[in-house]
Amino acid sequence: MTLSSRNRRAKEQRDSKHSMRRSLTVMLDLGCFLGWVQFVPAQDDARAILEKAIRAEGKADQADKYRAARFKSKGTVYQIEGATYTDEETVQDFDKVKSVQMVTINGQKISYTMGFDGQKAWMKADGFALDESEINLTAHIMNELYLSRVARLTPLLKFVDKKTPPPEADNQKIAQLIRLLGDSSFAVREKASKELVTLGESAVPFLQKAQKNPDLEVARRSERCLAIICGKDMLFDLALLPDIVVEGKPAAGIRVRSRGHKDINLYFDKKTSLLVMVQRRTDDPMSGEEVNEERIITEYQDVQGITTTKKSVIFRNGKKYLDMEVVEAKYLEKVDDREFAKP
Repeated sequence: MTLSSRNRRAKEQRDSKHSMRRSLTVMLDLGCFLGWVQFVPAQDDARAILEKAIRAEGKADQADKYRAARFKSKGTVYQIEGATYTDEETVQDFDKVKSVQMVTINGQKISYTMGFDGQKAWMKADGFALDESEINLTAHIMNELYLSRVARLTPLLKFVDKKTPPPEADNQKIAQLIRLLGDSSFAVREKASKELVTLGESAVPFLQKAQKNPDLEVARRSERCLAIICGKDMLFDLALLPDIVVEGKPAAGIRVRSRGHKDINLYFDKKTSLLVMVQRRTDDPMSGEEVNEERIITEYQDVQGITTTKKSVIFRNGKKYLDMEVVEAKYLEKVDDREFAKP
C-alpha cells in the first residue's frame, strides 16, 4: 500500500532530516572538492576548450601527478542564524573521501565525520542520531564526488561515442522492486533500493523511467540508485552554452551531461580563462525540495603549481546558502585506503 502524495512528501522529508543537526550532515556539501581547477581559454568548441585547458601552462601535467588531496576550510552557514563551520577533508581518485566537520551554532558545537571507501558511505557523530539510510548518504556523497570530477575538467574528455544496450534483465523483478521504493515501510524501501543498486546496469533503464514517477519517494530513490550505479565508469557529453555575465564579467559556458546524473553547467571567465561558476540542480536537505544551486568562485590560490579554489559562495534558489574559504591545501600522490574505512 502506498502513501498519498502529501504523506509521501512528508515521509521523504522525515527520512532526510530527523532533526536540524542531522540536516547539517548533508548541508555542508563537501565544498572543497572544487580544488583542482584548470585555466580554460575561451574557444568556440567545447572539446577544444577542454583540450587547451589541460595543456595550459603545464598545470594539467602537474595536477595529474597527484591522486589525492587534503583541504582545510571554514565558512558561514546562512540558513541557520549564527552558524559557522570548519571542515577537514581528504579525497582520493574521486571515489574515496573522508570529511571531519565541526558546526558551531550560537556557541554550541556539533562534530561529525562522514566518509566513503569506494563502496559504501558511513557517518559517525557525537551526541545525536544519524541518517539511517545508507542509500541516501551514499548517493549524496557520490553526487558530490561527481561534481568534483566534473570541476577537475580532465575527465570530461571522455565522450559518449555510442549507446550500449543494457544486459538482459528480469523485468518483472525490477518492476516490483521499483514499486517497493514507494512502500509505506522505510525498511522495505531501503531494502529495495539496495537490491536495485546490486542489479546494476540491468536496472538503469527502469530507474531512468522511474525518475518521472508521480510518487516523490519513488522518483527520489530512483535518482539516488542511478547516482550510485552510474557513479563509477563515466562518459560525458558536452555542449556549448550561451555566454552570460558572472560577477559583472562575461563568461563562456559548457553544459556537462552524464548518464545517471543531473546536468552541470560550467562557466569560465572570458578574460582570465578561470572557472568562475558552477550551476546544477540538487536536493536541499533543509526543505526536502530540489533547488537551483550556483557555486561562484571568487578567489584562487596557487598550491604546488596547481590553480586551486581559495574562496567561493554557494547560492540556492538565489539566496546565499554558505560561503567557504580554503585555509590550507596539499596535494598528495597517494593516501592509504585504510584512512577512508569506517572506524
